[in-house]
Amino acid sequence: MGKYHCLAGTIFLICLSVSSIGQNGYDRTQLSLLFQNQEFEKAIGYLQANSAIGNNMQYNVDLGYAFFMSDQLEHSKKEFEAVYQRQPENRQANLYLAQIFSLIKLPDSALFYYRNLTRLQPENYRFWQKSGQLFSDLNKFDSALIYIEKAYSLNRFSGRLIVQYTNQLIRHKQYDKAEALLNNFLANDSSNQDVAVKKIEVSFNKPDYATVIFWGERLWKDSVNLVMPYVNLAYSYLYTDSLDKCIMLCEWLMDNNKATQTVLYCAALAYSKKKEYKKSNELLDACLELSIQKDAVGYFNAKSDNFEAMKQYQKAISYYDTSYYFFQSPPDLYYKGRIYDKYLKNKAKARLYYQRFIDRRKNPRNSGEVKVFDYIREYMKPDN
Repeated sequence: MGKYHCLAGTIFLICLSVSSIGQNGYDRTQLSLLFQNQEFEKAIGYLQANSAIGNNMQYNVDLGYAFFMSDQLEHSKKEFEAVYQRQPENRQANLYLAQIFSLIKLPDSALFYYRNLTRLQPENYRFWQKSGQLFSDLNKFDSALIYIEKAYSLNRFSGRLIVQYTNQLIRHKQYDKAEALLNNFLANDSSNQDVAVKKIEVSFNKPDYATVIFWGERLWKDSVNLVMPYVNLAYSYLYTDSLDKCIMLCEWLMDNNKATQTVLYCAALAYSKKKEYKKSNELLDACLELSIQKDAVGYFNAKSDNFEAMKQYQKAISYYDTSYYFFQSPPDLYYKGRIYDKYLKNKAKARLYYQRFIDRRKNPRNSGEVKVFDYIREYMKPDN
């Protein structure tokens, strides 16, 4: 249905053409009724049975439109290309060829015709907007920004355009301008969900958890059918220690079949912060069932952390064992050594796992691991 929605303005152009009866070789009034009743296959048959008189481009436009609306894009393209070859400034030919090439995933060709339209109808912001999006799809981001800025100068009230413009500004590291753009729009129209969602995303990455909570709660109150803004809201609750709200939101997402791994993990961390380790582990088990390898290491470690906090050190070690068996992640060796070192006071096993960690890791990957390596080397000295 998206194709037909974007054609609302185009259909108006077609209807204008239909209203002017000329020497076509077919009854334009009858054709108009077929179009209005969306009987496009009948329209194609009617036009093919009543070919145009002479060199009549309107016949190609009408037939191209009928083919387009019946999803026969190659036939439609042929008709509109015939019009374009004879009259490159024909707006309908440029518009339909732009849309056809977009639909068949040929963005370079689509962009050619949309750029033609920006010259033929420079006051129509949609053609600048479409060109900007296609430039972005082709990784030509400087041109994308120029065209989106032009579209915005023609229409400052489109939420979708604001989101596109914001995306380009962020890509060009113009963060303050992007945020000001969102703020100015929301000051005038706080009901636009697309812009509110973008505001949540930008604020979460900043991070500005208070703003995420303000806009996220508005969406939650209206039960907007989304996921990612709620994930950002849940983690904002978690990071600001609003644990009961975090859990309530996560459970609401689960009840509404929006329980991604990220949601389950957030709830697990909230329960862990509340020292409800059993419930946290149940959720971490659910994460593990859904998990891919990279995430699973984190889930195993989170369960180990819970058992460590519960002083169930052997269980914590067993989860590090399992994690290392499956994923061969060297930090698991360090974590095991740390439990033997810090809690169980078993120096022989602590040394064993510390040495295995050093042998596998070889060199530290970040400043935190530099401190770990320094500690282990000191710990491994014979006089310690």
